[in-house]
Amino acid sequence: MTALNRLTTRPTTPDQVLTLVSKSVMATDVESVAAGLSVELDLHGIGSSAASDLANSSKESDVDLMISKALHQALLPVVSERPTLIGDGGFWEWLALDPFRDYFLERWCGGKEWLTDASLDRPKDASLLRARLVSASVKSQARHAILRLYIYADCAYAFDNSYSKLPVLFEMDQDINTAIFERRLGLSPGLSILLADAATSIVGPGRRERRRGFFREVNLMMSTVSPEFLLATKEGEQELRTLLQNVADAA
Repeated sequence: MTALNRLTTRPTTPDQVLTLVSKSVMATDVESVAAGLSVELDLHGIGSSAASDLANSSKESDVDLMISKALHQALLPVVSERPTLIGDGGFWEWLALDPFRDYFLERWCGGKEWLTDASLDRPKDASLLRARLVSASVKSQARHAILRLYIYADCAYAFDNSYSKLPVLFEMDQDINTAIFERRLGLSPGLSILLADAATSIVGPGRRERRRGFFREVNLMMSTVSPEFLLATKEGEQELRTLLQNVADAA
């Protein structure tokens, strides 16, 4: 079981993230999200195990998927009761810099040896800033070390009440993730999954440029098609799936 907290000292710059990640988060740096609010999961244990797996050359997508599903299952009843938790930047920053600190360092910062070895370069600012969350920014949400994992699982779960589509989201090229989740296309779970399926069907030579062309055409199509309306029924979903696949086939 893990009590849920949030950072009271929130980072806004790479140097401030560096200060927080260079030591264990102190009790004075956090406060309870709500009295007695906790999850039936050892988040610190999950984070440490994930870091160990990465250090032993496990696939990043496999480790990310494991955390994503476990974290979403644990937080599902909590978020259901407290939906504002999704926008609580201090909560997600606490997850990245406390329970999942070792994972964050291993996954995004090249490990933690640089913390004690002055001869090693520190991580790039962009890597450190993956622990910071700008709640109003879709791009920041999609790049946050931990929130992105929750978003993917929530998207898959909202699509069909299972995690069957979750591997698709983690095995995609980063270009596809960026095109979907760093833009407002990712705000619709149904549309996100259909876009992922269609974009990953574009394979072979020049696939990166062709996939970019696919998303350009999709954005044009969205000016005349309402995906929310089509996704309201099974027949409409199939029509949207066919439209997207036609665009992908033409790319």
